[in-house]
Amino acid sequence: MSFKSVKQWEKLFLLVQASAIMQLTIPQLTIAQNNPVDSQKTINFGFAEDAYPVSSLADQSSRDLDRDTFCYQLYEYLKTEKKFSSYKFKLIPISYTQDFGDKIITYEEEEIELQVNCGSISITDEREKILESKKDGPTFSNKYFETPSKYIVKKDKLNLKSALENRSEIDPKNKITVIYGTTQYFFLKQYYSKNLDQDLPQTQSRSEVREKLLEDNNIVAYLTDDILLKGMLIKFPEIIEKYQYVTKYPTRDPEKLGILIYNKELLGDTINQWINETGKDWIREKNEDLDNQLRDLNRQHWIKDNFLLIIIIIVVIILVVILCFIVLQRKKSKQQKLTAIMHLETMVKELISDYEDNENKKQLLTAIENLKQGFQNSTQEQIQQRLIGISKMIKRITDFAKDAPGNMEEVNKTLGEIKKTKDILESLFNKHKD
Repeated sequence: MSFKSVKQWEKLFLLVQASAIMQLTIPQLTIAQNNPVDSQKTINFGFAEDAYPVSSLADQSSRDLDRDTFCYQLYEYLKTEKKFSSYKFKLIPISYTQDFGDKIITYEEEEIELQVNCGSISITDEREKILESKKDGPTFSNKYFETPSKYIVKKDKLNLKSALENRSEIDPKNKITVIYGTTQYFFLKQYYSKNLDQDLPQTQSRSEVREKLLEDNNIVAYLTDDILLKGMLIKFPEIIEKYQYVTKYPTRDPEKLGILIYNKELLGDTINQWINETGKDWIREKNEDLDNQLRDLNRQHWIKDNFLLIIIIIVVIILVVILCFIVLQRKKSKQQKLTAIMHLETMVKELISDYEDNENKKQLLTAIENLKQGFQNSTQEQIQQRLIGISKMIKRITDFAKDAPGNMEEVNKTLGEIKKTKDILESLFNKHKD
């Protein structure tokens, strides 16, 4: 075979190879064009990492969305909607360091395009302007909740409560912390710039705030959305041991909370409809539940903080009850004794009423009267002496009766009653003596 023939065969072989490659490649390109890549059929659902009960991580290891949150309820609703059956959903945790309104974020070293950002995002005029300035930027959903801002104040600095509630000036030594860049940060910057924590630019998450509250003794207060503050206190009750929740909020309007929707055409109507029909009720009921839990928690901590005082009060109450019982028993005993004396007086008067008004009769009546008066204000020793006097008086009455004319049977009967009365008095004395 000549050199020229070899060259021709080589060309033919190259043409066959190229043809085979084209036949294999063209169908693959066609398939790729007819079936969009996964990113085109995925709804990236962003949520705030630490904003319970609006949104929160279930735990740090799984990076899942906490089921007991507002955003989880929305996430589950969207997944069950028929119009999204061909889409897959991916949860994307978003930290506070992320710039507001950014559509593209970095997650696990990969750039992700968000379709939804669900969290406790305040709807303000300034933020509306920021969204308008962004090309293909997101829009706010309908308002799903309104929340005021609230403080917690260190328990040994409760004298600051009134000042903070009324925007009064406080000592610059007292430092207030807040998450950097939030609406509360700008509020404090306006009214309490001298009191802002110096490390605020580095305080960009609630976990960092919790560390400061528990470890930094210079921090006297923390300000955030009320519903998030209650959620934090319920999740981390150890904070209540050091700080007190301030029920009155600073004189500023409650903030409207909303969701950022990046694909309004696809998701806008569905999300807004869910908010109006379900979401608003869910978050309102959750807020009421947090109120109840916080009241119970505050009650428990108040009892714990004032345990010694409560024990003292209980002991005092018990002592007062015992003292009142003793006093009443003494009064009852004295009343019974006085009744017996009056009975004795009546019988003696009846016994001697028919006899002449002699000296002996006067002495008897005087003795009875003294006995009756003495029983009202006498000590137990004095009453004992008077009981001895009763015995002597009965002997005198007996002698007096024997010397007097009359029916001795009746006299003896009356003397028996007198002795019985004397026995009653002695019994009462022995029963109730100190």
